[in-house]
Amino acid sequence: MADVAHASFHKQAAAGAAVGGLTSLWLWLAGPDWRAAAVLALVAAGATAALWTLARRERWVFAFVALTLLAPPLGEWGFHPAMAVAALGLFGLRRLRPGGLGAAGLWLLTMLLLSLGPALALSGWRVAAASGLRCGLFGIALLAFWSVREGFPARRWLRWLAVATALTGLLACLDFLFQWPPLAPHSEQYVWMGGERLRRAQGFFYDAGQLGNYCVFGLLGAVLLLARPAAREALGLSWKAVALGTLPLAAALVFSYSRASALALAVGLLAVVSVRSIWKTLAVAGGSALAALVACLALAPRFTSSYLERFVETLELAATHPALALGDRWDSWALLAGFLAERPATLLLGVGYKTLPHSAVAGRPVIADNMYLSLLVEAGLGGLLAVLALLAAALWIGRRGCRSADPLTSFLGAWTLTFWAALAVQMAWVDLLTYWRVLPIYFVIAALLERRLSEEAPCGS
Repeated sequence: MADVAHASFHKQAAAGAAVGGLTSLWLWLAGPDWRAAAVLALVAAGATAALWTLARRERWVFAFVALTLLAPPLGEWGFHPAMAVAALGLFGLRRLRPGGLGAAGLWLLTMLLLSLGPALALSGWRVAAASGLRCGLFGIALLAFWSVREGFPARRWLRWLAVATALTGLLACLDFLFQWPPLAPHSEQYVWMGGERLRRAQGFFYDAGQLGNYCVFGLLGAVLLLARPAAREALGLSWKAVALGTLPLAAALVFSYSRASALALAVGLLAVVSVRSIWKTLAVAGGSALAALVACLALAPRFTSSYLERFVETLELAATHPALALGDRWDSWALLAGFLAERPATLLLGVGYKTLPHSAVAGRPVIADNMYLSLLVEAGLGGLLAVLALLAAALWIGRRGCRSADPLTSFLGAWTLTFWAALAVQMAWVDLLTYWRVLPIYFVIAALLERRLSEEAPCGS
């Protein structure tokens, strides 16, 4: 029956393309205005792509990840085509499985939605509407999780993801080296090098921090693959290909100039050591880091040296003058702590998810740069407990996966454990829930792991 349904979808797609093409040709021959034919052809192509995506439940995830990693936002408002693909994913959703990471994510989404009431009361309908949109963007990660949890071609997906991740790093490096003008509004961040202003690497992401965070994700997965020959064999990847893929990712991390991402990578590598042979892992990680550092120094020596000096200075300040090391974050955290002390009722439901930067509810617009604190203020105590439960669920399932005898399941478990440990630390410096384009990918890896563990479990257990 499934094959018949797939064949039916393919026939509909072919029919749509044929009708659209013939009608466009007729319009072009019938009149001088080619615009109508072009618009109709575009509509036909879009309908065909939508039908192809809907033909199989997992295809929207492939399409979403391809667009989110390799396509830029469009237009003045920064609309991203991956949003349209995510909407198609709603048609393939069949059922929700309670328990595990999905349940923790649903709890967090519920708390975010409950905070819309205070957002409307305290900040008005415009800010509340924007808050609701951001809740929907977080929901894409849960949609991807449940779509993959019900069945997904793991090996083919992981091989394809490895290629797409390496290309993402390469695009980011080219973006930095050639200083391409952004194709849509970005949160542009610059570094002054004497009299020269250089834009930090962003690739096709909205900001450099998001790029750095995704580089950490890719690098941890690559290090684990290099240290696990059985996992590489299961995926059909050679160590040379994996090692080559680490170079653009490591260079992009340096060119992003993100200190929080570098700290997260260090935490993730420490977690890698806890689940694998320490000397082999250190040798693999050290060799990759040295090769990447040499490449960065060769491509952008002044910028790379400045980044290393900045990181060392931050560590020194953290040991002697923590407030100076935190910079503006210290003032923001003190302001929000005082706000909570004056209005303890805020701990019930918060003031509205993502309303702090866009309203004066705390006295002035403020960016917390701390996901735990921002959730406590914006979504109340329930929101903070929900994100802690989400992290605990991810780490727990990752630890379970590490103990599996299957090399691919064990690799997925180690990747989930190490990366979510890195996320838990980085969340103290960045609000990672705003990274709606890459968060679904992290949930997909956890979903693959959870499904494989459920298949390994004996019946009735």
